[in-house]
Amino acid sequence: MGPLRCYIKDTETGAVLAASKRPTKLCPNGPDPLTVLPPSAMVSWVWRAAKCQAVGRDVSAFHFLEVPEIAQCREMSTRSTRNCEKRLQEIRDAAKAEEWRQRVWASLEAEQRHHEEQQRHRAEGWANLAYLLEARKN
Repeated sequence: MGPLRCYIKDTETGAVLAASKRPTKLCPNGPDPLTVLPPSAMVSWVWRAAKCQAVGRDVSAFHFLEVPEIAQCREMSTRSTRNCEKRLQEIRDAAKAEEWRQRVWASLEAEQRHHEEQQRHRAEGWANLAYLLEARKN
């Protein structure tokens, strides 16, 4: 793949309108585009001025301008957007499962330490009892 390239249209560029049933034909008696589709800050509409032979073979009077400064700070993604939400949910689920696993392991380790400490206290208690019994016998 080549480097990312970004283009803009000149400020005086219009979006070309065509009849919906015949996109390659001209509409010489079409209504004023300003009444049908009011212009916005980004788009102004004009009727097709020259006839084209086929869709996709139109030569526009408006040209694109390449702006390499825009492309410098952007990267091209090759990741598919298909099932993107599903993959994101799987990632969130995996992160939650890992967090849960860590909490469970921490809880089990704390319980194990508590159990070992209780066993140690019992062993000390039995040792003290054995010492007292031995001392009483003597």
